[in-house]
Amino acid sequence: MPHRVALVHALAHSVAPINAEFERAWPEARRMNLLDDSLSADLAHAGALDERMHERFVALADYALRTGVSGILFTCSAFGPSIDAVRRRWPEVPVLKPNEAMIEDAVRIGRRIGLVASFAPTLASMPAEFPPGTELRPVLAEGALEALNRGDAATHDRLVADAAQRIAVHCDAIALAQFSLARAAPTVERAVSLPVLTTPGNAVRALRARIETAAPSPPPVDVAGLASWLARHFDEVESIDVPALAQWLADPARAPPVLVDVRTPAEQAVSTLAGALRVTPGDEPADVLRRTGTDRPIVVYCSVGVRSARLARALAAAGALRVLNLRGGLFEWANRALPLAGPSGAAQRVHPYDATWQALLDPARRA
Repeated sequence: MPHRVALVHALAHSVAPINAEFERAWPEARRMNLLDDSLSADLAHAGALDERMHERFVALADYALRTGVSGILFTCSAFGPSIDAVRRRWPEVPVLKPNEAMIEDAVRIGRRIGLVASFAPTLASMPAEFPPGTELRPVLAEGALEALNRGDAATHDRLVADAAQRIAVHCDAIALAQFSLARAAPTVERAVSLPVLTTPGNAVRALRARIETAAPSPPPVDVAGLASWLARHFDEVESIDVPALAQWLADPARAPPVLVDVRTPAEQAVSTLAGALRVTPGDEPADVLRRTGTDRPIVVYCSVGVRSARLARALAAAGALRVLNLRGGLFEWANRALPLAGPSGAAQRVHPYDATWQALLDPARRA
C-alpha cells in the first residue's frame, strides 16, 4: 500500500513546489496538504517562537497522524524549534524539517554557505540547524515575498537573484532557504557561478528514505499517541468510537452489529459487552467469520484497540463486508461507565490486561 504523507505549510507559496517535486520523484505517495498561513503572520507579529506556537505545531501533527500518515514534512523554514516539539512528542515518527537534507548537501560542498531567504524570521531560526564550523552568509531578499504575494513572480525571482549576487563572492554554495524560493533557482543560477541548492528535491528524497527504512514502533501507552499509532498502522481499518456504538446498540430502529471480543479467556471471564461473541487473538479469521456471518456489520474490540485492529484487518481480507474497530476498546467503554456483562449478570470492572496498559483504565474499573 502506498505511504500517506503529510505536508504542513505556513506559506501558501510552499504548496506548489513541494507537490510538484512529489509528482516528479515520488508520485505514488498519498499526500495531504495542511496549510495554516496564520502561522507565518503570527510569527512575524510576535517576533519569536513561543510555547503556544509549539502547541499549534503539535496539534497539526496530531491531526495528520490520526489520518494515518507515515511521516510528516514541514515546509516552513522559520519554525525549527516548533518542529522539534513535534519530534519530542512522536520520536518514532519520521518528521522532517524542510531544510535538513539540503543542509547536509550544502556542507558537503563547502564550509561557506550563502543563505538566502525572503521571510526574515527564517534567518533568525535556521542558522542553528547548520553544523558547527559552517560559515554562513545570511541575506534577506527584501521585497521578494511581497512581490510573490501580489503575483509578480518575475520580480520575486530577480530580487532573490540580486540578494544571492551580493554574497556570492564569499560563498562556496548558495542555499535557498524556503520552499517558496525554489522557483527562483534558475534565475539565481544564471546570476552566480556557484552551486544553488533548493529544499523540495532533497526533502522528498530524505522523507522517503526515512519512511521506508523506519523500524516498526510499539504502540504508545497514552490515549492521543495510541490513536495516532493505530491510524498510521491500520489506516485501512474503519473505526467507531464508544459513544457512537452505544447509541447504535440503544437504537431499536437499527439492526445491531455483531460484537466480537478479541481478548484472552482470562480477560473475557471478568467482563464483556453483552451478547459479544468471544474469540481469541489467535483464532483464524475464516473461523471467526463462520461464527459471525458476513451479512451484518461486525464491531471488534479488545482492551484498547490494538489486537482488535489486527483482527479487523484480517476479517476484511477474509471477506467481511463491513468490520469496525472500537476506538479505545473496552477500557474506554468502562471509563464512560457504560454497561458491562459479567459471568453472573452486570459487571463493574474490567481485566486491566497488564501493569503497563492498565494506565488507560480508570482505577475504579480495574478488576
